[in-house]
Amino acid sequence: MRKLLVVITPTIVLLLITDCFAICAENEPWKKYDMDRATYEELTSDKLRWHPECGVCGPNVPDFRPYDEYVDKRIKSRWIIKPNAKPIVLSFKANADGQITDIAIRKSAASDQDNREAIKFIRSCAPLAPFPPGADASIDFATYTLNVDSTEENRLNDLLKLAGESKPREAERLLNKAIELSTKIYGQDFPQTISAMNELAWCYQQSNVAKEEKLLWQIVNLIKNNKIVTEDESRQLCGTLCSIAMFSERTKKYKQAEFAYREAIEILKKYPEGLPLYLMKLGDVYVVRKNIKEAEATYKKALVAAKLDGSLPSYDQLDSLDKLAELYLNQKRYSEAESYYKRELALYQIYDKPFSFNINFKWFSPYIQMLHKQKRLVEAKEVEKKVLAIKRISKSFKEDGTPGFSLSK
Repeated sequence: MRKLLVVITPTIVLLLITDCFAICAENEPWKKYDMDRATYEELTSDKLRWHPECGVCGPNVPDFRPYDEYVDKRIKSRWIIKPNAKPIVLSFKANADGQITDIAIRKSAASDQDNREAIKFIRSCAPLAPFPPGADASIDFATYTLNVDSTEENRLNDLLKLAGESKPREAERLLNKAIELSTKIYGQDFPQTISAMNELAWCYQQSNVAKEEKLLWQIVNLIKNNKIVTEDESRQLCGTLCSIAMFSERTKKYKQAEFAYREAIEILKKYPEGLPLYLMKLGDVYVVRKNIKEAEATYKKALVAAKLDGSLPSYDQLDSLDKLAELYLNQKRYSEAESYYKRELALYQIYDKPFSFNINFKWFSPYIQMLHKQKRLVEAKEVEKKVLAIKRISKSFKEDGTPGFSLSK
């Protein structure tokens, strides 16, 4: 009888152990990302995601909140806050392969050495878990803050939440406490503090317009004095400038309103989302100030900015057409007014599906009245028929976009 001699060397043992770990990692992938099985399965589920706060649903609109919570937990569980550490705000990009790139310091009260260590640490948190189904190739984390005590941060969030649920006078008290706490945690010119200040300004709108105006300009100066202004801060600045402009319009300070809108528009040239709306608001101010030439030019810029894609006409596109038509009508430039009313009406007719937003049918009343005054009764009747048809198609709108039919047929 032959005997089989098996020799197991240290190298073979090492290979066997490595293979075992590889098999475990393949069968239990959540361990690779420092998470439990339930969290991993929630993040990678192919179930329909739903945003209860905004009502957006669909397989291509994933709910990123669980993923954000996972990233936050992964970072905070590894980061050790040093004594007397100062807040550091970073931005970074998470990629589909789990790597973290484009790490940058956005705001910091810490030393250069601490900033470098923070960047190195964020990079070491890779690989991250797979993205939620339907996500893009990368996810931007525009502002992530290190060196903040989670207990204090939770207290701040609770104050802000309670303020949002309270009546104006109590909300003012809570927001003042939130601003005080946020200034202590982060600093006065950090995004979290400025956001709370914006909320307080909105409360003052109901009770104390002098305090509202003073606080809004304080916010503008805080953001402008920052050495590095992130995209989020830029949009925050635009929102504050818009609040100043609307406050100025309410109090008939139209020159100040014009200045605020122009400042916001300069920022939005870099981040164009929302640009048509601000241009139209500036055009409205020019109309009030009897600067018709500037109003006309600004409305035309809004129309150009609103032509973003060829799917459905945007509300801004339709609104800017109507504002130009109304401007020409009031100036008794009837042929120009009619051309813009026709363009506006044509946009409603060339698409096969109804619109998902409310259409202001009163826009066409001045056009119809103009035709009546010019004794063009047959044309006025035709416009009325088209408007009624658009009303019917809008009322028949369903969430799946059906039924749709072309008014031009």
